[in-house]
Amino acid sequence: MFERYTEKARRVIFFARYEASQFGSPFIESEHLLLGIVREDKSLTNRFLRSEVASIRKQVDSHTTAREKTSTSVDLPLSHESKRALAYAGEEAERVAHKHIGTEHPVPSRSARQSIFPRATGQAAGVDLLINCDCTFECADHW
Repeated sequence: MFERYTEKARRVIFFARYEASQFGSPFIESEHLLLGIVREDKSLTNRFLRSEVASIRKQVDSHTTAREKTSTSVDLPLSHESKRALAYAGEEAERVAHKHIGTEHPVPSRSARQSIFPRATGQAAGVDLLINCDCTFECADHW
């Protein structure tokens, strides 16, 4: 499934799985993908989120039901909204004729982002990475 993903994008998913396991979540949710991006792609995070990183983590922590931590060896499935986010990233990569899917492929439209990331978008002003990516491929020059 992840053959087309860049190494950085794969690490984002790896970190998202780690974050989900720390919360005891049975799925990798969109907020875990966001935390994975924050952990893995410092240049993208600094460009769009700047000082909001601590706020994002704090708000995800406060809006997530804490459960017993899951072993990191457990293979957690992607939630429906996370699958849609990754599918949209794939579509965006195809739209710009890129063979690989990377963190530079944001979810294209505001309404698509809000339907995919409903919890994350309501949680932090710093989620501009997801909501205000109307600069869409302005970030592609950073690769």
